[in-house]
Amino acid sequence: MSFFFICIYLFFLIIRPQDWALPILEVFRPVLLTQALAIGFCALEVMGKTLKMPDKRNPWWILMGGLFFSVAMSHLANTYLSGLVSSVTDFGKIFITFVVLWINLNTVKRLELFTLFLVLMCCFISVNCILQIQTGTGFGGSEPLIRPIPGSDEFVYQAHYFGIFSDPNDTAQLLTLALPLTVFVLIRYSNFLLRIAAMIVLITIVWAIFTTESRGGFLSLVVTAGVAFRKMMSVKQFAFCCFCGVFLITIFLPSRFSGGLMDDSMRERVNFWGEANYAFIQKPLFGVGYGMITDYIPKNRSVHNSFVHAYAELGTFGYIFWFSCLAFAFISLWQMAELKTESTEDRHLSLWLKCLVPGLAGMYLSGYFLSRTYQLPFFVIFAMCAACYTLVARQTGVRALNDYCWIGERKWWIWPCLSVTSMVFIYLSIRVMNSMG
Repeated sequence: MSFFFICIYLFFLIIRPQDWALPILEVFRPVLLTQALAIGFCALEVMGKTLKMPDKRNPWWILMGGLFFSVAMSHLANTYLSGLVSSVTDFGKIFITFVVLWINLNTVKRLELFTLFLVLMCCFISVNCILQIQTGTGFGGSEPLIRPIPGSDEFVYQAHYFGIFSDPNDTAQLLTLALPLTVFVLIRYSNFLLRIAAMIVLITIVWAIFTTESRGGFLSLVVTAGVAFRKMMSVKQFAFCCFCGVFLITIFLPSRFSGGLMDDSMRERVNFWGEANYAFIQKPLFGVGYGMITDYIPKNRSVHNSFVHAYAELGTFGYIFWFSCLAFAFISLWQMAELKTESTEDRHLSLWLKCLVPGLAGMYLSGYFLSRTYQLPFFVIFAMCAACYTLVARQTGVRALNDYCWIGERKWWIWPCLSVTSMVFIYLSIRVMNSMG
């Protein structure tokens, strides 16, 4: 039952029919209610041994547990007790959702079923985006955002969804992540009608990404496609595809790129990154506090960079755990996808891993231009990655898999080093972009 309720919870959180179709549902607080039911049934199923807790040696316990602890420490170190309570409550919901989903994705079939569920929700969101641009209104009478094109008297219409995806950039990030999952469905199932349906969904999602007119979403799409092609091709074939890709990009480039890379909007973002860096320098170890960075930005604006947002709020200590979650998800999927498979189920899991790797690359790139450090898509994907790690560890053993994925007892130092290196890289990239302005 907990698997059913965690899916219903995500349905109400992402599709949000209570916002546009059935407002009366909000009386029952469907998001809170379904989350509570999912947690309750999961606890009962674990106690009844219907579900099993993942092995305590699984590195995801340390990574997510450390991130949860660092969220609390970001306020405790600043002796801000009210912030401590609110941050633990807020991020605690994310952490518990991660654990419940991780526990429930305990078979390859469940992972495939959940993938289909996500693809269908993203297809629904895509239809809404297309309707907004083609007819002027989407579901519930929602209208596209109208923004001026920098350096021009023209305007751009940006499709978007509701709730946590009300920003076109968030919508584009989610849809880009759904693309490799849709490709998995297309390849995995041999049924002709299902493949036709998956192809239609794939085209619909790509179309919807362009309707968002999101520069970050478009770049994410390019990176996702690039990583996917690189895994399938030789170096020469990949170079040829890159040449063709550059040609196509010049044709289908969204209108928001017409103002150049460093337009007024981008310069403003770079300034925000600089303000966040200054805040980080003041409190480099534990940061300024979870959810507090907007106090350091003019007009309480968002930082518009998930990485800068993370180390400014959580400090070096928290950023190590946050970035390690991102890096380990990518590296572990890449490594596990290369393992030899014997059974049909293992081959299906390997295919899923290979499909998601490009999606992670695209999601991380879009995170460079969005402050979505603690947003749902990251942690739903982390839960799926953790579930895959558990499934593979049943065949290889946890200790052997830890060593294979560079996180064994003698390799723990790699992750703090990667995290700190990424901070230096981000700082240098900001300096370069400042010089371009």
